[in-house]
Amino acid sequence: MNKTVLGALAVLTASSLGFAGSTDGEYMTLDRELENLATSLTSSGPGGVGVSAFIRVAVDMVDQDVAGAADDELGVTADNMRVVFDADAGAGYGFHVAVDAAGGTADLVDGYGTFKVGEQVKGTLGLFRAPFLWQGWVDENHLLFNDHLAGGYTLNGLFANGRDLGAMFSGNFEQIGWAVAVQNGSDSLADEHRISGRATFTAMGKGVGLQEGAYNSTDEQNLTVGVGFTDDGFLNDGTAIGGDVVFTQGPLYAHAQIADYDKDLGDNTPWDVTVSYMVSPNEWEVAGRIEDWDDANDTTHFAGGVTYYANGHNAKWTLQFDSYNSDGNPDGTALALSLILGA
Repeated sequence: MNKTVLGALAVLTASSLGFAGSTDGEYMTLDRELENLATSLTSSGPGGVGVSAFIRVAVDMVDQDVAGAADDELGVTADNMRVVFDADAGAGYGFHVAVDAAGGTADLVDGYGTFKVGEQVKGTLGLFRAPFLWQGWVDENHLLFNDHLAGGYTLNGLFANGRDLGAMFSGNFEQIGWAVAVQNGSDSLADEHRISGRATFTAMGKGVGLQEGAYNSTDEQNLTVGVGFTDDGFLNDGTAIGGDVVFTQGPLYAHAQIADYDKDLGDNTPWDVTVSYMVSPNEWEVAGRIEDWDDANDTTHFAGGVTYYANGHNAKWTLQFDSYNSDGNPDGTALALSLILGA
């Protein structure tokens, strides 16, 4: 992957997920950590605690120029082993905590509290994703793909998926949705902040939810259009402006997004288009994606995949082929068979 582009994006998208090597002792510690966390959460809040979890594991075959390694790679990877806690604390308050242990240690992914400001406005305080692009808010178990470089996200989606501490206000009014956030930004607790905003318009039907693909899609046409903005005050040229369109109707799903990044974020305008079709309702789905990174190496990425839904998003298999074409790296192909399980 182009080092200039990814290095700039990493300034704002650095997640708290860790990928350290694991030992049996670390997994025993992880068991105790999760048990203690579940016990403490169960005893709090009048509305009780909802617990969910999902894993993504895959068998990968990756060319060395895609993997950035000395040789081609073949093996099993663990992309997610996540436990999520949601609770209603009463009086309009709640919280959300997500912990992932794909690297062998439990790391905080999300951790925020919510509070009701009015009938149509909600406040959020803690560690969360900035409101920028729709795909960034889709959890990994609801993605169509699971590629080696971005874990199923596009380059734009990977940027939008980064977490940071801050405060956000969001709401809906008929067909209009909006969110505005102020987060710590790349200088952490210093005096500059990252300011982000997003607005959406439901142009058809009831709009779309936070999942890729056409699983459980209705025959009604659903179309949501969104625009987003983010600016890190610590960076001289740290602004990005983007937009996306998401459409579903019956077995058909389509999604397109584009974003323009200032110099400190890569100085590029990547775009991507994803289309999928349910060849067998809620069972077999085929999907294709094309990306143009608009980077110095003229990198393009094509992905094709087939998903089998054994039990919706709670039990599914995805077979995926990726082809990267670049004047530098990544340049080559990859193949992955992923198993996604959740409850």
